[in-house]
Amino acid sequence: CVSWYGMGMAATAMLVMILQPEPKVEWYLKKDLASSAQHIAIYVDGFTGTSAWGWLPIMLFRLIMPSGCGVRFTFSLKGLNCIKHGLEDQGCVIPEVWMQRCLQIVALIMAMGGVFSHVWEFANDSEIRLFLALREKPFAYFGAPAYLCACGIVLIGLSLQLVQRHLKESAFPKRLAATAAVLFLGLFGCILYILDRADWVWICFVAFQLAYFAWVAELDWYARGRAGVGPYAVVYILTGVAIFALTVVTHFWALYYAYLVWLCLYGHAVPDGPRVYIASHLLEGNAEDESSSADAGIRSRGVLSF
Repeated sequence: CVSWYGMGMAATAMLVMILQPEPKVEWYLKKDLASSAQHIAIYVDGFTGTSAWGWLPIMLFRLIMPSGCGVRFTFSLKGLNCIKHGLEDQGCVIPEVWMQRCLQIVALIMAMGGVFSHVWEFANDSEIRLFLALREKPFAYFGAPAYLCACGIVLIGLSLQLVQRHLKESAFPKRLAATAAVLFLGLFGCILYILDRADWVWICFVAFQLAYFAWVAELDWYARGRAGVGPYAVVYILTGVAIFALTVVTHFWALYYAYLVWLCLYGHAVPDGPRVYIASHLLEGNAEDESSSADAGIRSRGVLSF
């Protein structure tokens, strides 16, 4: 009961905060709201602090797997067929294609922000004005959650490419992982554009952009056997730099969409690597024994499991 109360109140308080036209600091527990139900919800939230802790009980006691159970994922550049140990791959994925589709989803959300909002009327000279649509209602109601989901998908795409490179190089790519971390945190941080007073969020976008340039160059460098960056990647990066610079200087609306189109062409700059085969294995009972048994069955196959 406590878990469901906490989750319900946290979600209710969040929705009430989103519906208010003024910043939270100007009205929270200071003014009477137009709706009595909203006022009661905010009063209960302020008295109990539910919006801070409400999600914890259900996360800790409902969504965590019990002791002795788990799911094991195994990645390989070759198909797994170790049925004796329950390790038969369920399919394969090309990480570069997945990553390209992730960026296309982000670009689509930003493009919708320019179509279904009034971002072109804003006087704020933000580096990417389309992000300002995330703070404009009603687009913010579905645009911001969709952007958060897209960031989660991008994280999966980055992780798959790191796994692919780890399997191919037989060593964890630390520098590439650091670049991926900055890229994701910068992209994820752009969600703070929903805050009216967050004038510093452009730093997150610049960090994402610089990390994205480095990410493309490093992947192409790996693909060419560490023999330099290829011409396609160089042209792609220089084109992105030119579009980004012109957008910052002129703020011409067509350049924003040119940037989104450029972002969608990721697959043309980064060559496709080998397919990554994925197998999932349910661990029940004595998970450690089952994990050790599975490791013994695939130890000589060059795989990555966790």
